[in-house]
Amino acid sequence: MSIFEKARELGEMLLQTEESAKFQDAREAFLENDEAVSLFGEFKEMQIDFQNRVSQGKVMDIEYESELKNVSRKLEDIKKHPLIGGLYESESVFYGLVNQTLNIIQATVTGEEGGCGGNCSSGCGGCNI
Repeated sequence: MSIFEKARELGEMLLQTEESAKFQDAREAFLENDEAVSLFGEFKEMQIDFQNRVSQGKVMDIEYESELKNVSRKLEDIKKHPLIGGLYESESVFYGLVNQTLNIIQATVTGEEGGCGGNCSSGCGGCNI
């Protein structure tokens, strides 16, 4: 078996985890809810509009912080919707697992001690989850 086949197998194993299942369930529930999709769409429009105006130089330095706070506030507001908040949380947990896995691989190939044993109370400070 090649290293690439092993990598694909590891990816498939990650997709078989409880964390992945919760993320996929949360994503499906979100996509099936028109209100949640609409709220998220409004946020994305606001975010893209802000990014476009910044990249075009249409946001003055003095306005930047205020507008950035508005975008951040909107994100926090939509996360209060249970389906959107649940999606963000489950995504964070799943990608935390992916990052822990990558940290172990990196520690192994660089010869670092231990890597991550999956016990965040060990205090390794490596994955910052």
